[in-house]
Formats: sequence, C-alpha cells, structure tokens
Amino acid sequence: MVWRDVNGYVAHARSKINLALHVVGRTSNGYHQLSSLVAFCDIADELSVKFNESLGKDRYHIEGPFGQLLSQEPMESNLIVKAVCLLRQKTKETFSVDVTLSKNLPLASGIGGGSTDAAAMLNLLNRGLKKPCLPEELAELALTLGADVPMCLDAQPKWISGIGEVIAFCASFPEFPILLVNPLMPLSTPQVFKCYKESNAPFDVPLEPVNLRHPEEWVDWLKSARNALYSSAIQMCPIVAHVIHTLENTSGNLLARLSGSGATCFGIYDSVKSAADAADKVTAKYPDFWIRRGLLNAKAS
Repeated sequence: MVWRDVNGYVAHARSKINLALHVVGRTSNGYHQLSSLVAFCDIADELSVKFNESLGKDRYHIEGPFGQLLSQEPMESNLIVKAVCLLRQKTKETFSVDVTLSKNLPLASGIGGGSTDAAAMLNLLNRGLKKPCLPEELAELALTLGADVPMCLDAQPKWISGIGEVIAFCASFPEFPILLVNPLMPLSTPQVFKCYKESNAPFDVPLEPVNLRHPEEWVDWLKSARNALYSSAIQMCPIVAHVIHTLENTSGNLLARLSGSGATCFGIYDSVKSAADAADKVTAKYPDFWIRRGLLNAKAS
C-alpha cells in the first residue's frame, strides 16, 4: 500500500512468509524449480520517497534497527537503487529522488526483505511518474530485479512455481496472528540451496493449488506440505530446530515452520492473545533474538 504525506510518498514493504516450499526439479542451467505458497505479514520495512523534477543526484538514507548493517554493503548493489535506475531508464522521465529506508527486517533472513523493498520502491516511483507504468509493465521491470520481486508488488497471497516467476493468486487464504523469530544469524540463500543440492534429496511433488473456506482447513493443508530447505538450513544454523520446537510447544500454536531459506521461523496462532503470550515465552527463552508478532495477510488499513 502506498500513501502520500507531507514528505512525499510512503509505503510499507511487508515481510514475505513462505508457508510451504517444495523443490520439484532443477533447470538445465542449475536453477531450482519451486512450488510454494507465500503470504505477506504486516511486520515490515518502511520506504519514503520525495521527488525532484530535475536530474540531480539521488540521495539515500538508511535507518532503523538493521540500517547500519545494510549501510555496510555497497549502495549500487541495493535493489532499491537498481529500481530507481531501471524505472528512469524505462520511462525516460527526468527526476531525482530522496529516499529514506527504515530497515526493520533482519538481513538474509528468508522473509524477502530485499525483494519486498524493491517492489515497494517500484510502486512508490510509479505513483510519482507523470505517465505511470501499467501493472504488466511494472511486473516485467520487477522480474529484471529478481524472480521474487514481481510477487511482492501487491503483497497478496500467491501460489508460486517455476524459479519463482510463475504466479497465481490465492484469494481464499485467511488472516492469521503470526510470530516471527530470527536468531540473528544470517543464512545465505545460495548456500542453503547448494547444501540442498549436495544432499541429493529427492524432489518433491508440486503443490496443488486449493480453494479452502475455513482457517482450520488451511492449517490442515499446510501441515500436509513442508519446507524442503529445512534440513539444509538446520545443518548451517542448528538453533533453527530448537526455535521451531519452542514455537510448537506454545499454547494456541497452529503451525511452526522455517520461512524460505531461513533463518526466520514463524508460528501461526489461533488468536492474537495466543501470539502475544507466545512472544513473551519465546522472548524469555531467547532474549537476544529478533522476535516480532503481527498479522499474516492483514488487510490494508
């Protein structure tokens, strides 16, 4: 969701939660073929953009709990910078931007922070253009930034296949209270996939999209699926297994799982109170971890 305030355009880049992830094959050039269900959570980074209708120097300010860590990486490799350059090149419009990113999500954490930031950046820029891109044009640009970026443009639940670029909407997925836990140990997605490949694990069957009506039906369906990267992730970060066990044993927990390549774990709950109580319990056990609660598939306010 993008809105305008006195300082320009603002958007929340919601965290992307990989609820189920099957690896179903491998392409001839080495990419893993995936079948997954993703939804988005209101625990998010925040981006704001001020437009200048002249081609001056773009300015980027990174703040927030993980801002200093992100600032240590070269800015030219950041997807929000690439998004600005890409849209300016595509539209031929003359503008410069003053961007503030509040980095609230951990880096390399399996919840799509870089991809959701890039998608939010494209949405923000598009709102400020004299001639905005059509949705299909914006999706094409997003794909050039990464296979995960197009699915993040509207932050709605989706069935994902291919290498992440084949998208089908999942309109019936409900809202759930959710708890995110990250041990603040970055996990490299390429390294987790490398570990998975070296394990010679058999490929999964593709997920069959379903259209379910009730939350309890979705929980049962999710329990029938899995995260195929879990075994590889816990080889590299064993504490993940302990976190998931802790979440599973909190009152009101419906499902506990690793998101994507990790190391963020999530628990979905039967009520907001259960999620709050679980947050207290997990915080007491792991006081140095990043622990946040929110709503999965929360409706935009």
